[in-house]
Amino acid sequence: MVSDSPGERDKPPLWLRRAKEERAKAFQVFLCVHHRAYDEWLRRSREVRAEFTSEAHSARLTFVEDHDVLAAISEQMRAWLREHPNPMTWQEYEQLEREFEAQYAPRDFQ
Repeated sequence: MVSDSPGERDKPPLWLRRAKEERAKAFQVFLCVHHRAYDEWLRRSREVRAEFTSEAHSARLTFVEDHDVLAAISEQMRAWLREHPNPMTWQEYEQLEREFEAQYAPRDFQ
């Protein structure tokens, strides 16, 4: 499907992109509601990333070092994720995805 908007040739139409975004958000909420350990892990990982970002930016005050700041944050997050792996197994994810698909009713964005 191709967009009707000028300048957006070979891109999906806006309504289709919105539908995909809506589905992704709904699935994320579904995962968090149905897998409490994943919900807690996701919340904590976001908090940790915010802490790392705040610390990195307060330690470096110039924009020249933005790449270094991002690299430092990424390294810290990788270390945190190694210590705190995602509690959801692939089998649990697939099962929840099947359950979500069985009950998801997409909105019409056309």
